[in-house]
Amino acid sequence: MKKYTLFLFAFLVLGHFGAKAQEIDSTTWLSDTTLLVPSSDTADIPAIERITPDRGPANTEEAENGEEDNEALDLLRKMREEKEELNRKLEDVTFYPLNVESENLSSFQVLDSIADNNRFIFTGEDHRVQKFNTALEARMMQYLNTRGYKYYLMEAGSVSAWMLNRYLIEGDSAAEQILSTYYSRNFFNMFQSMRRHNDTLPEEQKIEAVGLDIERDAPLALRTLLLMLPDKQAPDSLELFVESLKILSNIHIQQAMEFSKKQNDDGGIYDFGGYEFDFGDYEEEDEDEPSYFYFNMIKTIRDLTQRFRGKETEFQAYLGEGYPQFEHVIKELENWLVWIQFEKDQLPQSWVYREQYMEGNFRNFFKDKPEAKGFGQFGRCHITRVTKVGDCGFAFFSSLNKRLITKMPELENQVASIGIFYAGLRGDNRMNDNGNVQDLVALTEKGTASLFLDLQDYGDEMLRTKFSSIIIVKSNRYNAVDGEEDEEEWVYDPSYRSTTSVILGFNYGYRDYDLGSFQNFSGMKVNLPLSNYEFVVINKFDQTEIRNALGFFTQTTYSPSDTATQTLSGWNYQYHVGGDLFKSKNIDLTPSLGIGYMRLKYTEERQVAEQSYFGTPYYTEFYNPAFLFDGRLSLAFSMRRLILRSYAGYTLDVSNTGWKQNKKLLTEGPQTKLSGLYYGFGLGLRLGD
Repeated sequence: MKKYTLFLFAFLVLGHFGAKAQEIDSTTWLSDTTLLVPSSDTADIPAIERITPDRGPANTEEAENGEEDNEALDLLRKMREEKEELNRKLEDVTFYPLNVESENLSSFQVLDSIADNNRFIFTGEDHRVQKFNTALEARMMQYLNTRGYKYYLMEAGSVSAWMLNRYLIEGDSAAEQILSTYYSRNFFNMFQSMRRHNDTLPEEQKIEAVGLDIERDAPLALRTLLLMLPDKQAPDSLELFVESLKILSNIHIQQAMEFSKKQNDDGGIYDFGGYEFDFGDYEEEDEDEPSYFYFNMIKTIRDLTQRFRGKETEFQAYLGEGYPQFEHVIKELENWLVWIQFEKDQLPQSWVYREQYMEGNFRNFFKDKPEAKGFGQFGRCHITRVTKVGDCGFAFFSSLNKRLITKMPELENQVASIGIFYAGLRGDNRMNDNGNVQDLVALTEKGTASLFLDLQDYGDEMLRTKFSSIIIVKSNRYNAVDGEEDEEEWVYDPSYRSTTSVILGFNYGYRDYDLGSFQNFSGMKVNLPLSNYEFVVINKFDQTEIRNALGFFTQTTYSPSDTATQTLSGWNYQYHVGGDLFKSKNIDLTPSLGIGYMRLKYTEERQVAEQSYFGTPYYTEFYNPAFLFDGRLSLAFSMRRLILRSYAGYTLDVSNTGWKQNKKLLTEGPQTKLSGLYYGFGLGLRLGD
């Protein structure tokens, strides 16, 4: 009873205040980022300020409160005016399309002003959109290289950069094989594009990679150590290290190759959105659970680095001139062990340690090359210019960029940061942590990438303090719907499901042809329609379906007498292309068009002599070939991997209607046109999606 009384009391209180609110003013209020402002353009001030002039304050306290109210209202009016001014600027905003799908770099000329006024340019991505990101990164680096930017700053370690330089600059085939194994196809395509660009340049202008990050790719570091081993037998005292390194490294080579085979590279660079990205790497490894085979990588690397430090003199003798590089990789693995332990213990030190590490590597690089100009594409939270970020799921973060521009006065106004935002990326895209970026999203076309150059003109304070420019990328899978207050709310269409699958099937159906002329000529009685069974292979790419079918007619036999037998049989082949009209996992309605070939075969077998043990048969064979156009409508129901299908269609015979014998047309024979309706049903098994 108590809860009902409380509910009634709350209802009455809310109703009372609702009625009072209506008495004060009936103005509709719209929600801004942090305030409430009147929706009417004709209202200069909110209704609460409309106080009768002759009713002044009753005492000094009321007067002071009135002054404070006026200050608050002045601030409210000022902020509303700024918002209106920003909206007016957005009506005239200029943005620039970037062509990232072609190696023609002319669209990137818009970067000239940024390139000329800065020494370092960072773009900030969401790592989930790999295909677009790698294409943009390659084009940005190639174009900026034409403007004097030689150094490619990587969100990767120095070992990865060393390996990449062997490929980019030296063309080393071993490095090429390692990169193609350990990096995804998208990243390797990016490296190949940079290599082609480098091949056109003199040595002093070639792109050179610089690794700023912790070497987080421990398997690649192990493979690098293996590459650095001399081609000679290791001494007995080092055999435990060397042989263990070979075992673990080769296991991870096999693991990387298996991962590479499973990569799905379908779809264009603007087809992102329909997934939650799973990094799936060894950072989540539990020390008690090996990541591959039955060896624990973290414990093995810890043991290897300790053994190396215990036998450094012997390693110097064994490795010779290669010792300094080998020792550097060991040091990178030791630093990785520190960081990965922070990660496993879920400590904030992992973030601080990593940003400090990148800052230190940048300082060392800049000290060695004080005249350098470079470009790098990092996660968006690493390139923001303010401490309060929100782009990576947390609010306080001292980013690499923030550290550089506050701790290195020689780089004041020399570092540009360009945030990349993805319209249509399902999951947490951190849009709301970046001011009025949604206003700029609304200006961008689907399937394009646009650069918004000067945020000082049309970015609100939150956005323009974080980035100097931004790039908006809009997915092909992005749908616009009308949201509240007549504003556009951009949402990912969850009904879209990207699939690539192969379906093996069996169909059984009936085909109805006009065989009257044939039956009159041959005297054979045929039951119509003809029964037909097909073996089917369907390749399905999203909503597109490509169908290949090989079919056979059930053989019909007729005996007009004891000494004669007539037989009708045949086969058919069809190739169809269609499109599914339903964006559904379980139901497909697919109209399709195709071409085909059909061949009916008629035989006569007669006994022309008296019966004997062997007999003397007389055998004659005729056939009717037909080239076809075909239209079909198919309805399929999926139950996990099992598919039930029904279909109906029409075949149009566009070839000669006569029968042939020994490749010669029978001039006096029957005329059979294999045009007609057909229908049937089938079963299918989906092999993948």
